[in-house]
Amino acid sequence: MTTQPIFASNYPPTEATAALAPLLKPTGKWSLTPNGQGIERPFKFKGFKKCWFKQLYVKSRCPSYA
Repeated sequence: MTTQPIFASNYPPTEATAALAPLLKPTGKWSLTPNGQGIERPFKFKGFKKCWFKQLYVKSRCPSYA
């Protein structure tokens, strides 16, 4: 488990850290994954139907989403 983010080798660490900082808690709503290679945020929906429609919305906005 790491507490430091791990960035792609072609992404300057200072630029990446500046972009990541506002997203992370306590100011943002995201947290760093245990391996430091991603961020995550829990979502809660009132029911399956609302969850399903959110998934379809995300899929329609992201053509590469499989």
